[in-house]
Amino acid sequence: MPRTTIRGAASRAKRLLSKEKLLNAEVGFFRGLSIFLVVMLVIIFLSFSALFGFMYMETKMIRLQLARVYTEISPYRTEVIAADNDTSTAPETDQTEINIDDWQSFSKYGFSVKFPADWTYRDNPYGHRVDFFTDGVVRGLESSAAGSFNINLTEKDNFIDQGYDSELLYVAGQPARKYVSSIHSSAPEGSQYIRVVVPGGTGYYELNFMISGGNDNLIAPEIVEKILDNFTLVQ
Repeated sequence: MPRTTIRGAASRAKRLLSKEKLLNAEVGFFRGLSIFLVVMLVIIFLSFSALFGFMYMETKMIRLQLARVYTEISPYRTEVIAADNDTSTAPETDQTEINIDDWQSFSKYGFSVKFPADWTYRDNPYGHRVDFFTDGVVRGLESSAAGSFNINLTEKDNFIDQGYDSELLYVAGQPARKYVSSIHSSAPEGSQYIRVVVPGGTGYYELNFMISGGNDNLIAPEIVEKILDNFTLVQ
């Protein structure tokens, strides 16, 4: 075989070998790049998971601290402590047991409340108020009638400086204040209300119960007590 033919075959073999090495090098490069990207994505995912977990725990701790500080600076706190230290014996009252198993419940605006099954309610999200009607009549927002029981969301206790007689009690685990007054917007003239103001996370819940005057849709004291006993704050 001529020497030139042998040299040409060897040259072609070298070129093929060089192309194969180049192809293998490219495959190895992209394989390494894909592994690197997967590792980076895993690291980023774990980092963000740890970051969000830390932020959640920090937010929860801040909320608990704010709640503790709020409780400590509450205007009710000193009077509640004094009431707790009062060793006098309260008179016993004969309360009729009321079954609330069939009562309805309403949960919104950070609170939950139970009320008798034959009542109706009207939720006014624009006024941050819920009216409950003992007559069972369904009323829309076009009606100006006030419920015999209603709950208002307020920024402050609107009655603490009004000179009303009041007493302290616990509602939903919070120190609350109970007033008796005869002033209420859109209520029948001569109506008398029990008002219980409960501090919440961002404001106050004002629970108003019509107990006398105005009309026949009054709320009995034992119903008031059951509603207060089952009023809770929710997240």
